Amino acid sequence: MEAQTLETMLNTLYCDAFECVVHSDSRLELLSVYESNVDARIRINVEVNASGEFVSSWELEQSTKPLDASSGEYKHVRITGVEPIRGQIRLDIEDIPVQAHPYPTASVHNLEVFEKNTDELWAIGRDVSGQTWAFFRKNGQFGDYWIASKLNNSKSRSERISEKIRKGYREIGDNTKNHYDANDRKVVVL
Repeated sequence: MEAQTLETMLNTLYCDAFECVVHSDSRLELLSVYESNVDARIRINVEVNASGEFVSSWELEQSTKPLDASSGEYKHVRITGVEPIRGQIRLDIEDIPVQAHPYPTASVHNLEVFEKNTDELWAIGRDVSGQTWAFFRKNGQFGDYWIASKLNNSKSRSERISEKIRKGYREIGDNTKNHYDANDRKVVVL
């Protein structure tokens, strides 16, 4: 397990964001949000101790499934450093300040998509089970990737849309064709 090889693979990612599950036994599971240039996501298992966060294993993975967050806290992170130390790989990991949920495993169709500017997009829709999802992307703040958020029923869909319009968002695309692609983890605006 070479630090240079892992660092090389990290540099091939379209986006540096990772899903992360924090387990109670001081382990982290990381999975890159998007694929690398070899059409695979990077899965990293990390052990946390007093000296830092160390890679216990990593692999390229063809799966499109999100991490299972049922056994720990789910969040998004980015790796800001890779350092070899005494035959191990130490990572510098920083939280991305978003309230994300594990990505839906099925596509969401008929999305209403809104744009505030080219760097700030928001979408809302329901999956086949009736769960309402919001997807957002703020390039300047979080990076160029879509974040999924499972919504509760504290506000209706129309209230949420009205709120966005009041904040200067405008609808884009055709909501009968716009959709969230679960394999690519992206909102497609048509």
